[in-house]
This record gives sequence, C-alpha cells and structure tokens, in this order.
Amino acid sequence: MRIKNRVCIIATVLLMAGLAFANTVWNPLDPNAVVNGYSDWNWTNGTQTNWSAGIPVITPPGDPKAILNNGLAAECRVISMTGCGTFSMGDGGTNPNATLRIVDGGTLYTEGSDWSAIGYNMPATMIVEEGGELLVCGRLGVGWFTAATGQSQLLVDGGYVKVGAINTGNLQLGTDGAENAFHPGYINVTNGGLIEVNGGLNFNNSDGSNINLEFGSIVFSSNQKALLDTRIADGKVKGFGGLATPTAVYANGKTILTAPDPMNRNPVYKTVLQGNQTLSWTNMAPIPPATDVWVDVWFGTDPNKLGANYTKVVTKGKNATSVTVSAPLVTEPTTYYWQVDSYLVGDPALVVYDANNPVIEGLITPFEVTGNTPPSVVIETKPTATWINEPIQLDSTLTDDGNSAVTYLWTASKDGVVLTEPNVVFSPSATVADPTVTVNYHSGPFTVMVTVDDGFNLPVSSGSIAMDCALNACQATTAVINLDVLHPGDAVLDCQLNLADFAVFARNWLDNYQLTAPVPQ
Repeated sequence: MRIKNRVCIIATVLLMAGLAFANTVWNPLDPNAVVNGYSDWNWTNGTQTNWSAGIPVITPPGDPKAILNNGLAAECRVISMTGCGTFSMGDGGTNPNATLRIVDGGTLYTEGSDWSAIGYNMPATMIVEEGGELLVCGRLGVGWFTAATGQSQLLVDGGYVKVGAINTGNLQLGTDGAENAFHPGYINVTNGGLIEVNGGLNFNNSDGSNINLEFGSIVFSSNQKALLDTRIADGKVKGFGGLATPTAVYANGKTILTAPDPMNRNPVYKTVLQGNQTLSWTNMAPIPPATDVWVDVWFGTDPNKLGANYTKVVTKGKNATSVTVSAPLVTEPTTYYWQVDSYLVGDPALVVYDANNPVIEGLITPFEVTGNTPPSVVIETKPTATWINEPIQLDSTLTDDGNSAVTYLWTASKDGVVLTEPNVVFSPSATVADPTVTVNYHSGPFTVMVTVDDGFNLPVSSGSIAMDCALNACQATTAVINLDVLHPGDAVLDCQLNLADFAVFARNWLDNYQLTAPVPQ
C-alpha cells in the first residue's frame, strides 16, 4: 500500500512545577450524542459535552487530563484533530473495558504530561484504525498497574502511533514493577500498522503480557534487540498469532521489530501496475493424517464475501499455491483485497467441515494497482576527471508519463560507502534534476548515482556514473587521463613545458644508458 507521510506540528508546553491536573471523565449522558453505540470525543450541543467537566484541553484552567473508565458508556471515537494534556484509560471507576477508537482522519495528541496510559488500574482498549494517529507526548503504558483484573489492549489496525512525540518516552507493556498475572498488556499491530517509539521498551515478563505482529512493525530509537530477542524466545513476542517468529534488527541507531508472513503472500501491501496479477502463497501445513491442503481464494475490491465485488477465484483447489487474476484500474489507485481460506484436515469432498473441523479463514490482505508507469532516468554526463573543489555539472534525462510529480535524489559513494557533506556537496541541492557535484578531498575514483521516484511505491529507477577526483588539476591531467604521454618533453610532470624540463634534458645530455651485459627479467 502507498505510505502517506503525515506531519503533525505540535508545540511543546512547559508546565510549572507543582501544577496539578484536574480530571474530566468520559460520561456521555445525552442520547443525542450517541449513534450506533459510539460518540465523538469533541461532541457538544453547545451547552453539554460527553465529559464530566467539559471537553479536555491542552493546559489549565480547563481540564487537560482525559479519563475513560466506564466500559458501559458509549465507545469514544476520535474523528478529527484532537488534543489534551494527557489521557488515562481505566483510571478508577467501577466498569472495566472502556474503549477509545481513532478512525481514519482522526488524530489524538497529548502535550501536557510525560505519561499516558491504556489500562491504568482497570482494563481498557485503544484502537487506532488505518488513517488514524495517536501521538503521545512522553511515555505510554499498556496494562500498567497491579490493581486491575483483565487484559488492556493497544490494537493498531493499520494506524500510526508515536510514543515520545515531544519528549523521549518508553513504551511500557505490562505492570510497572510487581507481577500481576491478572492484568496483562497486549499490543497487536496489523494491517500495515506502525508504532514508533522515541525511546525504549519496558516489558514485564511475568504478567502474561505479549506483542503480536501481522503485517505491522514497531520501531525503537534505541537498541532493544537483546530484550526483544529474549521475549521472542519466551513466546511473548509473536508473529501471526504464533505462526511466525518475529525478528528484531538493530541498525543505524534504530531497532525494527517485524514478523515474516508464514504464508509468503504476494502481492500484499504494495503497489503494482494494473493488469493481470499472479497471486501466490505458501500453504499451511495439513493436520495429520491429512497430507494435502485444499484452499478457497477470494479476490475483489470489497472484502465482503456476501457482496458482488469479492468472489472465489479458486474453489477447493488441492495444493494450489497461485492463481492469475485480472486487476484493472478503476480509480487511481485502486485497492484490491484477497485471502486464502484453508481446509487442513482432508478432502472437503469427503470430510465435513464444521465447528469441530473449521475452515481456517485467511487474513484479508490488500494491494494497490496503478496506471502510472514508473519513471526512468539516464545520466548523460560522461565519466569525468575533476580535482578538489572543482564542480562537475551533472546532466540527466528523465522519461515519465507525467501523471505525478517525480522526486530526485543524488548520492555519491566510494568503495560502497556513501559520501556525505562536506566531503561531497550537490548544488543547489541533491534533490534537483541537474545539480553540480563537488568533492573537497582527494577521493580518487568515486561513483555518482541518481534515483527518481514518483511516489507510487513502484520500483524506483536509478542511474550511475564513474568519476575521479584528483589532488589538483595537474594530477588530474597526468595521473587520471594521462595526457602526459602526449607531451614527453614534460620531464618534471608539472603540466608545463618550460626551462625546468630543458634543465633535466641538459643534465642528462650524452648519458649512455645502453646495457653492457645481459640482465635477467
């Protein structure tokens, strides 16, 4: 799927020491505020809101601490840009399992405290759907304290969560301190969701807390690999409900936690060109004594098995692992969905599949098609010899269908290592079509590359060219392009024919350097 980068500008709020937050509690009482069992965080009829002390604000004198602690109340939904000082779900109250859902187009951000909680001392659930954002100022706790009984959940279903959006803050999973097996924290990242943590991870290993990833990822701004490897080995960090083993990779100051798809589905969460597409997958293992697997494959623009736009393209296919479908462009782009349902206990023509032998329903996985043709680029500049601080004018030719803006990125490298400023400078910048490139040290041979991208998550195009930076202009003349062979009279190799060369010639005048005896070679 195309990834849209969304930028939220948040102003840092400085709080005076000793300033106490007031509390406003989610408590929708007006029947007009509740539709289909939920209501908007910001609902007001002009005089009354869904909150006991008014809609939460960023700073006093209003009430900046939003508390959701009544699971019998209507679900709270964030549908637009919404801010508060902090939020605490499951904070007191008598009815657990309060739910807060951030939907497409909604953003909830905090600015006034170093912490927020999902399940402070009562279980609660936060859901961040695709297109929704949660931006927490500092720390975020999920299933925080020992007083509660029940599971607290952060479900990132295609949405985006940033922990430490203003101040560095850890993600706290499970009780903070003592063990409480009755109040675990649970994080589930699915549907291309992403959690970014500007900090580290506190993960109580004793209270049953766990993480599950299904086409989602968590990124930490610190080295959390050892901790995550331990939790993975303990079975506390899972992929696809335990069908896959996640991996934690630490590189360039970040730890990235992902889980491989156990069915190797393709294409998923990517953009491809419109037309016929081959859907491919790896089947789940049959349940003995069965030795084969049968599958149904559903495909269409609406993942509703009862609708007209989601149909079977494979029906009870024995050991089938691919199918070709037609995926034309309807809108730009068009999203298609598909899933593989599996019969694991034997031939469905002979075995009754029911509650005792259920069909394993596969995950719904999307991809996009586009009519856009990826751009291509060629560097027209010839391999060039230059010297320190002498710019080379670069020239590129772009071929594109013109349906979208194309971005450029020029880079330079030597022996596979990227060169950065001030060693290499692209002017006026590295993101224009034809900059100049200048090297400020004697690099010798180096490579210049340009990459172009039109933002459709299609394969990018790149071109490269070999360059050489000498110590000075004369060394470039002699050692790089060897023009000295055309000027044998330059005896001192200073790129000038003058009396210094004549003095060398005169000094060696009448020297006899022929061999006087055989010489081994």
